[in-house]
Amino acid sequence: MKKLVMALALASAGCSGVEQRDFEAVRDKVDKLELELKNKNDLQVHLFNELVQKHTGLGDRVTQMDVLLRSLQATSAQLEDRVKALMASQKNTGGDAPVAAPSDPKKREEIILFVKAKLNELRQGKIKTEDAVPLLLPYADQAAPLALDELVAAVTNFDYAKQLETILSKLPSDSVKVPLQAALKQRGLRESAARIIGQTKAPDLGKLLEEHGESNDEDFKLLVGESLVLCKNAKGLPILIISLRSGEVTNRTIAIAALKKLAQHQDFGYRPAATHEQNATAVKSWEEWYEKGGKTIFD
Repeated sequence: MKKLVMALALASAGCSGVEQRDFEAVRDKVDKLELELKNKNDLQVHLFNELVQKHTGLGDRVTQMDVLLRSLQATSAQLEDRVKALMASQKNTGGDAPVAAPSDPKKREEIILFVKAKLNELRQGKIKTEDAVPLLLPYADQAAPLALDELVAAVTNFDYAKQLETILSKLPSDSVKVPLQAALKQRGLRESAARIIGQTKAPDLGKLLEEHGESNDEDFKLLVGESLVLCKNAKGLPILIISLRSGEVTNRTIAIAALKKLAQHQDFGYRPAATHEQNATAVKSWEEWYEKGGKTIFD
């Protein structure tokens, strides 16, 4: 190509009349053109090789992910079989206590993966609450803190949060006591913790709420009072009576509804929609009721 371009340049200008410098200028231009073409070709080859390498690497990663997924699925299936066998064994022996978690770190890791997988299925609607409880019950010690962690992230998913609260309320007290005690001190989680304790109706868990009866958060304080009463703890009654003076009609309605259940549906004339002045006599009657017999209502 170089020779052809030079020949054409010489022919067009006349070989005999072309000066040496013109000839060199043409030759330089041809050399630059060839260099540019070579560089472009080299760049294209480099880019193509990079693309092939990246494609190959992506394929390898997809293969690795597929292998990992299959491994997790197999582990989950094995754990489900173990759960079914353990549940069947408990049923045959008449035992109600949860199976202790294995001491082997590998097995603990498998259990954690299993619990997370079941919670994920619950969140996605693949299993129902009543299906999840028996699957998680044998691993309550691991399920309790993991379910509470899920609750923190389930702020905008009301249905899932309610399912988690129900599951936690079905786990043994020994498994949820420490996690719930910590949760009661966390804003955004303490309301759920109080509701869970109320749902358990367990007196030993109810004691965890006693130190929270003086909270400045009126809504949380009312919830503590409700749950204490559900756990047959009379320390919830003064909280409910104080809530009768709440500035929120909703809180007053909740408080009187809870108190009426304990006083054979007596309300002493209290009306949630009435003013504090109009309810003053009724509130005083509730205070007297508590002093005369309310303190010992659960004895």
